[in-house]
Amino acid sequence: MIAGRAKKYAIEIYERLESLGYEVQIFRMNSATMRVPQARERIFFIARKKNLEFPDLQLDFKESPVYFGEIVDRNSTSHPHLRPSIVERRPYVEFGDQNLKFADAKYRNLNTYNAFFSTYILYDNIVAPTLTSS
Repeated sequence: MIAGRAKKYAIEIYERLESLGYEVQIFRMNSATMRVPQARERIFFIARKKNLEFPDLQLDFKESPVYFGEIVDRNSTSHPHLRPSIVERRPYVEFGDQNLKFADAKYRNLNTYNAFFSTYILYDNIVAPTLTSS
């Protein structure tokens, strides 16, 4: 929200809050630094009335990350089996692939990567990009 085209919205929010008499702090925070088992950045606007003269907040989380390998349930019996289309593409996955798009292209003998881009591959030594089930 503070980069690219969305930056103008962040500026507008900031300016409106200031015009209404607020002091504004903007924080970009990642849940992974708060012992949440996902890497998810969010923007927070903290606004307080100027006449209250509150001190600036100090939000600096430095907790160690929770890696996927620490939370995965390898013996689950409650999750459905992988879809057959994923099972067929699994042998084509190379370590480091973030999703199945490259494996799908190899499976179909194509040079284009327009399918399975949202089927994430999670590794034990990373923080999951978002909470994932199955």
